[in-house]
Amino acid sequence: SIYFSYGNSETPSQATVNGACNAATNCNVDPEEGESYELGAKTDFMIGDVPARVNASLFYLDYEDIQRSAADNYGVGSFQQEEYDRNGNGFIGDYVCVGPNGENFSASATCVDQGAIMFNADSATIQGLELEATIQPLENLDVSLSYSYMDGEYDDFTLTQWPDPLRGGTTMTSCDGPVKVPTLGQSEVEVDLSCIPFQNLPENIATLTARYSVPLGDAFGELILIGNVNYRDEQYSSATTHPRDDPRAMIESYHVFNLSAEWNGIMGSNFDARAFVNNVADDTYRLSNYIGLQQASGFTNSIYGEPRIEVVEGCCPPRAIVSSMVIDPGHEGTLSMSYSMHEGMGGPHEFRVHLRTNDPVEPTKYLTIYSDWVS
Repeated sequence: SIYFSYGNSETPSQATVNGACNAATNCNVDPEEGESYELGAKTDFMIGDVPARVNASLFYLDYEDIQRSAADNYGVGSFQQEEYDRNGNGFIGDYVCVGPNGENFSASATCVDQGAIMFNADSATIQGLELEATIQPLENLDVSLSYSYMDGEYDDFTLTQWPDPLRGGTTMTSCDGPVKVPTLGQSEVEVDLSCIPFQNLPENIATLTARYSVPLGDAFGELILIGNVNYRDEQYSSATTHPRDDPRAMIESYHVFNLSAEWNGIMGSNFDARAFVNNVADDTYRLSNYIGLQQASGFTNSIYGEPRIEVVEGCCPPRAIVSSMVIDPGHEGTLSMSYSMHEGMGGPHEFRVHLRTNDPVEPTKYLTIYSDWVS
């Protein structure tokens, strides 16, 4: 079958979420509007004696007034010598932050309100295709592929850079060249960012999955083996910076290989069991990135995919979250693991986490976690 669809959407306007909401910067952004067009086909057919299915579609999205958010610095006052003990330290005469109407902001060490601000990124176009294909080469074997291609770019994106008490006087990169960031007392400047990569839009995403089932009979159940590899292209995580100003904003492409096994209807019962290994190759890859290097915080950090976890004894591998995949000498990092128990999981459990290091003799370290669960 062949189909065509059209749709339109509107995201309501929103207010900024920190003290930068004022008459100069405008407390609200315009509604985000979009129109979408899609042409596709869904087919089932035979390749000889082998059944197959292919679903494919082409799409085109037209956006106006795209809503974005970014870090923001807003001066709340100025440092003045106190005429009374504003900060409560028992002394008079310290220089503390005082608001324009005499407000006591002595608790602020920077006299700056740091947070996030909403704004409109003018217009953009996204176009691409999606493909889903399934084939059954053997009676109990299914092989499927899902793939998407997306090409997005800004048609027009002019950012209003307001005076910044922290970044004022520094240089930021625009599509027209270097631009000086205004400081307090100076007028805002218009910055052309229409050439930067579209935010959070990987060009290619693909997943290849093989599923093999082994019927064991009503008395034993069914065994299912699954393997898949996921690929995700590089993507740009920043909404307001040029790649030259924030090189870590480009998240590298990665692929991850996962395996799992399921035993359904164990010994003719209503119980199922599942074991899995995610990230079999123990690859290191980034999932997202906080782009604060040229923003309010002055630093950047990333969230990484979880390392491979091996179940030595017991069952049910937990999720592991690491604070950083790179730890400098003399510094510390944390690894947290969460577990989910159910009836029958009591007893000893042992997990081994694989950690990569730059040790030339023993590059892979093993962190073993022992636990005794009571159900």
